[in-house]
Amino acid sequence: MNFIYNMNPIVTCGVTIMKEFESSFSDFIDGQEYDKAEDALFSLVRMAFKAGWQAAGGEVLEQGDTTTRYEEGKPIG
Repeated sequence: MNFIYNMNPIVTCGVTIMKEFESSFSDFIDGQEYDKAEDALFSLVRMAFKAGWQAAGGEVLEQGDTTTRYEEGKPIG
């Protein structure tokens, strides 16, 4: 039964496409484009949370940016 499954060209093509997709996605996750997108998303979520916190009556102490950004293993900014 397994032999017949492996001979199916649609399944074989699907596996190849999936491997190509996973490889490309892994390359994207490891790249600078993803890091920039992740930083932007984190900042957006933090700002939204802070606005909601303040709207609910919470106090926010202005401490400046509490995050440290890194590029090639070294702090930037």
